[in-house]
Amino acid sequence: MENFNQNSPLVSIVVITYNSDKYIIETLQSIFDQTYENIELIISDDGSKDETITVCKKWLDNFHVRFVRAELITTAQNSGTAGNLNRGISAAKGIWIKPIAGDDALFPDVIKNYISYIKKENKILCIHSNSIEYEENFQEKNRLPNKDASKYKINSSNIDSDMQFEILLRCCPVGTPTAMYHKSVFQQVGNYDERFPLWEDRPMFLKMTLNGIKLHYLDIDGAKYRVRNDSVVRFKNKNMVSRFKKDRSEALEVLFLNHLNGIERSLNVALIKLNIFFYKKGNNSSLLKVIYNVLTYPLQYFLSKINNRYR
Repeated sequence: MENFNQNSPLVSIVVITYNSDKYIIETLQSIFDQTYENIELIISDDGSKDETITVCKKWLDNFHVRFVRAELITTAQNSGTAGNLNRGISAAKGIWIKPIAGDDALFPDVIKNYISYIKKENKILCIHSNSIEYEENFQEKNRLPNKDASKYKINSSNIDSDMQFEILLRCCPVGTPTAMYHKSVFQQVGNYDERFPLWEDRPMFLKMTLNGIKLHYLDIDGAKYRVRNDSVVRFKNKNMVSRFKKDRSEALEVLFLNHLNGIERSLNVALIKLNIFFYKKGNNSSLLKVIYNVLTYPLQYFLSKINNRYR
């Protein structure tokens, strides 16, 4: 296993799945089609109830020879995105770790371009690029308008990790599906925080930048991100506030509020408390929705004005 070859280091692509049988083949095919050769494939499933595991097993039977190593990890109990990522990363043997969700896809040259860039630059521990959004499927007609990530402050060539941390406290203008990490990152800052199962990416970026690890940006198209109506970000079920928003609120409260001061901290505290309160209410009645919107709109408005200064 060529994991210590400087010219062609082993890259572990960790695919996380949960009820992904409609999409997983596209994800796996995009990994198979990588122009970079030295790849290990890890699929970590989080207790899928559909045919995801069967589809993955069949695909691996046919195509595992393309990879240095391939492994399918399964569990009976669903643990959320953070736990699923931790299982997959723990099994990875590569110097570089590239996580991706089982409904997204990689552009064919992204790993090759990353490794080429890393070899030219010193001390890169995390690299990311442009995440291209599609509505429901990856047909070109469903491609959403581009956001020019090269203009974001967090991607400026002269920015340091301290300033990136300040930006990430307010917003997350990073294409998470594109991010690739040196394995030492997880040794230095720890695993994804499983206390917040559905909000894993921004807390990890915050831990990294707080520990002096800069997020390096390469201006290429790295991944295709599927915007789904039933995703954890959008789906509310019967609750006024989604589980995703509740996890995000709790993580900010527990981990990062102490890094904010004054009015900004007070606005965040108020919004977090309201999100958690209305999540616990769990009733999606029209009256509660009106009350929630009336209470949270001014907080969200003023916070957006503050946050936009950091984009």
